[in-house]
Amino acid sequence: MDSTENSLRDPGSHSVPRRRGRPRRQSQPIVIPKTNQSDSSNSRRRCAQLRNRTSTSTEERLVCQRLNEESCTTILQTPSFTHNRTIFEPLNLGEPNHSCKHCAASFWYEEHIRRHRNTPDPIYNLCCRGGKIYLEPYKSPPQPMLDLLTSQNNTISKHFFDHIRQYNTMFAMTSMGAKVLESINDGRAPYVFKVSGLVCHRIGSLVPPRQGHRPEYAQLYIYDTEHEVRNRINITYSVDPSSSRPSSSRHSFNANEDIFQSLISMLNTHNPIVKLFRTARERLSANALDQFIIRIFGTVDAHGDIYSAPVTSEVVGLVVGDIGSTDVGRDIIIDNRSSGLQQINEKHCKFMAMQYPLLFPYGENGYHEDLTYRTTSQDQSEQHGKITMLEYYAYRLHDRPGDFNTPLRGRKLTQAYEVDGFCCVEEYRIAYYRKPSFQKKL
Repeated sequence: MDSTENSLRDPGSHSVPRRRGRPRRQSQPIVIPKTNQSDSSNSRRRCAQLRNRTSTSTEERLVCQRLNEESCTTILQTPSFTHNRTIFEPLNLGEPNHSCKHCAASFWYEEHIRRHRNTPDPIYNLCCRGGKIYLEPYKSPPQPMLDLLTSQNNTISKHFFDHIRQYNTMFAMTSMGAKVLESINDGRAPYVFKVSGLVCHRIGSLVPPRQGHRPEYAQLYIYDTEHEVRNRINITYSVDPSSSRPSSSRHSFNANEDIFQSLISMLNTHNPIVKLFRTARERLSANALDQFIIRIFGTVDAHGDIYSAPVTSEVVGLVVGDIGSTDVGRDIIIDNRSSGLQQINEKHCKFMAMQYPLLFPYGENGYHEDLTYRTTSQDQSEQHGKITMLEYYAYRLHDRPGDFNTPLRGRKLTQAYEVDGFCCVEEYRIAYYRKPSFQKKL
C-alpha cells in the first residue's frame, strides 16, 4: 500500500489536502421561541380594544369629532388684526385697512409683497408698480346716476341694480358678441357673469341698412328718435344684455320710465360721444340725401394731457361728408349706410365707454397705447416704457379714498366689465405673440 492510501486511512499521520472553492456552510439549528403567556394575553387585550373601538356609539364619535376640530383650531396673528378660524369656517380677513404708499390703493395685509413678511409697514406693487403708473381719478357721476349708485332711494335703487345690465344695453352704442352662460345663476349662490367662446364688439351704420329693419345700439341715438323709448325697450326683449343672441328670459324686465328718462337726459348732457351722435342726427335730418360718416378718433388729443380725464368740450369725433382715402389708423369710421358690422379695436380709447355708458357717463378715455410711465423719486431718469393693458386694468380696478370709482360700483354690470376687460387683455397678449418681430425670436 502506497503512501497515499496510508494517508487516507490514517488522517492523523499526514495533512489532509483541502479542496479549493468556498467552504461548506455549516447548517444552523432553527430555534423556536417558547410561547410567552404575557404576550398572548396582551394581544388578546388589544383585539378586545379594537372590537370596542369599532362598536363606538354615534354620540361618542361626534364627541371625538368635536375634540378633533378644537385641536385643529389655528390662530392667525398679523400686525393688523387677530382672528380665530377652523378648517370648517370661511376665512374672514376683515376690512382692507392698508394702502399703497404711492397711489393710496386699498389692500388687505395679506396682499403685500411676500419678501416683507411680518412687517408693520407692508409694501404693495399690484396697483401702480411702485408709483410708475398714474391715471387721473374718476369724477363723481352726475345725477341721477349718483343717487342710484349710493341707494338714496332703496326701492328704485334695488330695481336699478337688479336690472342694471338691461338698462346699460338700452344705451350701449356697440354690440357685444359673446355666449353668456346664465345657467350658472340658479339662485343658490351669488351672481356670476360667465361667457364662453370669442368675445368681440361691433358697430353698424348710422341708420338701419334696409327699410323696416329695427334700429339697434348706436342707431337708436340717430334713427327714429320719436319712438326712442319704445325702440330701446324692445331691444332688451330680443337680446341678452351682453350678447347678440335672442333670449326669452328677458320678458320679465319692465323698465322704470322715470329712470329711463333721467338716464337719457344725463347722457345727452354729459356724454360727448352721445352728443356726437345727436349732432349726426341733426345733420341727417337737415340733409337726408347727403352721405355722412362719423369718425371717432382712436388717439388722444395731441394738445391735451394723456393722463387727464376728457371734458365735454373735448372733440371726440367728427361728422364729415366724405373722408376720401385718408389713412384713419385706429379710428372708428361709422358710415351712413353699410351692409355689415365692423369690429372695434380693443385698444381704442373709447372702447369701453361705448359699451358701458352707465359706468362711464362722461365718456372717459380707456386704455390706449399712448399711456407711458412717469418718473418716480427712486428713478429720476426719463421713463420711455409704455403702460400695458394689464397694468392699466390693474390700476383702475383698485379702490382709492377720494376717488368715486364708478366702474367698481355697478355690481352685475361691474362683473361684465371686468370679464370683458380680462378678455381684452388676453387678446392683447395673443396679438403680441403674433407679431412678426416676436415670431422671429422663435
